[in-house]
Amino acid sequence: MPAEYRNRKNIKESLRTSHLPTALERLHNRINALGLTLDFQTQELLPHPDRLTTKETVNMRWRDEKPELAYHNARNAASTWTDSEIEEVMEIESDLHHEQIEALHNDDPVHAKKYQKHHQARMDGYERAASKEDKKLNPRPHRYNITLKRAASLLVNDYADAGKSKKQIGRINISVDKFLAFIEQPDFILTDIAIRHVKKYIRLSARDNIPLNTFSAELGLLDKVFKIAQEEGLVSDNANNPFQGHRPLKDFKEAESKGIYEPEHAELLAREAISARSYDILVMIAVSYYTGMRCSELFECVLVDEDGTSCFDIKKAKTRASVRKVPLHNHLKVWLTDNELLPDYGSSFAWSATSSDAFNKRFNRFNKTHLINKHNPKTNGPLSHHSFRHGMATRLHRLGLGEIQVASVVGHSRDTVAQTTSGRYYIAEEEIKRVHKYINEISPIDLPNIPKELLPVRL
Repeated sequence: MPAEYRNRKNIKESLRTSHLPTALERLHNRINALGLTLDFQTQELLPHPDRLTTKETVNMRWRDEKPELAYHNARNAASTWTDSEIEEVMEIESDLHHEQIEALHNDDPVHAKKYQKHHQARMDGYERAASKEDKKLNPRPHRYNITLKRAASLLVNDYADAGKSKKQIGRINISVDKFLAFIEQPDFILTDIAIRHVKKYIRLSARDNIPLNTFSAELGLLDKVFKIAQEEGLVSDNANNPFQGHRPLKDFKEAESKGIYEPEHAELLAREAISARSYDILVMIAVSYYTGMRCSELFECVLVDEDGTSCFDIKKAKTRASVRKVPLHNHLKVWLTDNELLPDYGSSFAWSATSSDAFNKRFNRFNKTHLINKHNPKTNGPLSHHSFRHGMATRLHRLGLGEIQVASVVGHSRDTVAQTTSGRYYIAEEEIKRVHKYINEISPIDLPNIPKELLPVRL
């Protein structure tokens, strides 16, 4: 509370307007400037979560926030305030600081130094906002620099808000940790990373035989980390992004091509699944062989009727090109129906797995134990669930489907024709019956039935 109001029980202040919307806006801004927020349900004034107005809030903030984060949080909050509001808040926090620092100096000198740095960082953030430095054409560098890990946490939060999987989010931290291991630092100021560092990192990664697609994805994530720091105003827009401008990447080995599940592999794996009573794995094998769906797509897909053709509708997909409808092979539809496994229209499979990642790991563990280690099948590359996609694409190509039609089934990116709205509509809607005809030309595989006495089963 401002010093002039501190000994008063009530405060009256004119909003200086007869215009109701303006009065309400000024009321909100004034309450906010006092470090409060209005709970519209209870009509109570409460401490604002983004302000330091009580000793309890002070203690919570300075113990958890690093100085650079305190600086940027204060700067961002104050960027929407008037000069007088910034001045008032700085006065409030300074008064609290004097009270707190005296107590800490006597009881805990180590924490007193930490609190002093935290308070100074917030004051610097307020002063930066008051000077309008960030609105200048060439703003001076920030006094507190954001680190690579802190910037990565922004991207992690962004991915989480967008509903990205744990696996996708985990790749951000893996990419950052690999780069920090290369420069032999636990963390590093983002703007101190030079282009020469990244070029050397690229050269050594190529020399270490890291696959091109793996490294390219990791470099892309580092680039996104830098960009989101700029978008959040934590790094100047004029700062050079050291992770940009290195493509095309040279001297990297191409990723080892995946093997494909030939009919005999799928049939052998299906027999192992029925013997182990792993019925979820059995359904995965059957559906994946005839559709080429990713694990995540199979986990989320819904059965729909498209003008008399049963299709798996894939709406939650990895890319825009992957959103599609895949017609069911007649043999697959009959097998699912006979085993009481076909979902109702508008419904998904009732998987017991809690996530698509867990779903994928479950299959790959089973595949390694019951097929690769046990039978050592001869293939043209390593087998994983992704091999079903390659196998489906190969079979459709052999049957004479063009690139666009194959892409529409397995969800690969399509050529220029298919990128237009009309192209996507033509493939997704009008060609379903034609694509269904080709899918039905795939020779059926021998899928074992679940014993009738065990039906229905839990997947």
